[in-house]
Amino acid sequence: MAIGKRRSELMTIGGGAGKTRAVLADYSEPFLNILLTVATTGVILNYATWAASGKFATIGGTYTMIFTMPLVLYGVFRYLWLIFKKDEGGAPDMLLLTDVPLLVTVLLWVLTVTGLLAFSSPKSPAPEAPATSPPVATF
Repeated sequence: MAIGKRRSELMTIGGGAGKTRAVLADYSEPFLNILLTVATTGVILNYATWAASGKFATIGGTYTMIFTMPLVLYGVFRYLWLIFKKDEGGAPDMLLLTDVPLLVTVLLWVLTVTGLLAFSSPKSPAPEAPATSPPVATF
């Protein structure tokens, strides 16, 4: 989100960006686009890894969190579309609250995760055998 915000600022100010904020002189649009690509790839891979092998990946012996992956992909791709095609990356917090498809995606993700956690029945652990104490030697 920070990279998208910086990109939006650079695109809005244009060629004289370094005069307004000195740090913007160190960035270019292609460089920020590459950073966004790398960061997006990292986010998707990390989420996929968590969904497939994290603490909540398996509930009831099935891989349930992987079902949230399409929502995450859509949300990330929607955000990128808003940045690249609509030039709306300047205020990511407001973008999340004002873009209806993005907001619906987040709400669907929350409902899906909540439903998966609430309605997936975990396997009950096998009952443990009663502990027997070793014989005590008396003197």
